[in-house]
Amino acid sequence: MVGCFLLGSVGFVVSQTGVMVNHPQTRSIHSLLHLIGSGGGSLWLLGLVIYALANAAELRLFGLLALGLVGLGLLAFIVGNFNYAFIHGLLNLVTINDPIHQVPLNVAPLVLSAGTLLFGLSAARNKNFAFYLVLFFLLSSIIYAYGWLEVGDSMQRQRNLSRYLKALLIVLPFGLAWFTFGVELLRRRLDRSV
Repeated sequence: MVGCFLLGSVGFVVSQTGVMVNHPQTRSIHSLLHLIGSGGGSLWLLGLVIYALANAAELRLFGLLALGLVGLGLLAFIVGNFNYAFIHGLLNLVTINDPIHQVPLNVAPLVLSAGTLLFGLSAARNKNFAFYLVLFFLLSSIIYAYGWLEVGDSMQRQRNLSRYLKALLIVLPFGLAWFTFGVELLRRRLDRSV
């Protein structure tokens, strides 16, 4: 479970940052980034399901609903990235603007952000995580949602190097919050085994 959160969040940051700045005309690289996103999202979703099942009583209804919303966002992220990498990139069956991948990929960041915000509020209410992690969830979800709405994939048309920094400023806090969550779960597991 812990490895799923750690690897999934790293895959998410690499994919989402790369897709935001890499022009889709470089098909092989762009498709690879989407494939990494699909794989990372799948790991992250698996970790989320295992965590929710193992901690259902501690999470209560509000926490489970929040994780359900995160899971829904991850599912959209996985499907959109997979469709882009294979149906568009590898098989070339649909165009770059086809809704089969565009709709899930445009909806996923907002649903992921909303679910993470609610999960942060749930963690604050249940007092089952440190304050810094709760604050990290809340702030990173707002940064990610706002950054996606303001910027989205528009940086693909830019050629300056600052676009990498802008993409990282939007995506990295969000991925790092979930990575930190995985580290916290690992720390708790190690504390229990001692």
